[in-house]
Amino acid sequence: MTGKTWLYSGLVVLILASMGFGIWFVLNPEDKIEIPEGEPLVIMDVSFPEGGALSQLSIYEGGTVIHVRDWAGTGGLRLGDAFTRTWRTGELKTSEINSFFSYLETLDFNDIETTYISESLLELVLADIADDVSEISLETGNYIKISADNGRVDNVVAAFGYLQGGIDLVYELPYPVNFIYAELADIIVNNTEEVLVEELTK
Repeated sequence: MTGKTWLYSGLVVLILASMGFGIWFVLNPEDKIEIPEGEPLVIMDVSFPEGGALSQLSIYEGGTVIHVRDWAGTGGLRLGDAFTRTWRTGELKTSEINSFFSYLETLDFNDIETTYISESLLELVLADIADDVSEISLETGNYIKISADNGRVDNVVAAFGYLQGGIDLVYELPYPVNFIYAELADIIVNNTEEVLVEELTK
């Protein structure tokens, strides 16, 4: 098996292992926060466990917006760690949701690449392959994943290896993931407010 085959096999494992990682927290707050039935129209996972941070933004058809952020400090987030979970909720108008999906259409969201991998992560993979192709070691938790589906616009994109530093520090995201991330981050800031903070243990 060639080095290139091992590289792509390793990346497939990375992608499959990582795609669900950011949703390991359960949307089940102690205090009652009403979570709509059905699947969200939009989900954004920001997963950086080695930096102590995981978050998920969900936007539902009726306009409900829920943002959950887990923060354990810069030492990382592992099983058994104490962490703070912050809940933010809000509402979007139907016109605002439609505007967001129209924006995705201008970016040809349905046709863009589904997976982006940073050069630094590729270098890590290549270094591992150079050392021993049988022991590929990858940081699988570092990614941003955005999915959107309103029946007309439907795609999932993931960018691996683009997080570093503090809780939500994102840098050099590839186009157009950077623009989509900015739009969703703006919704979190301007369309939600903090409603619950929990102290939990993973």
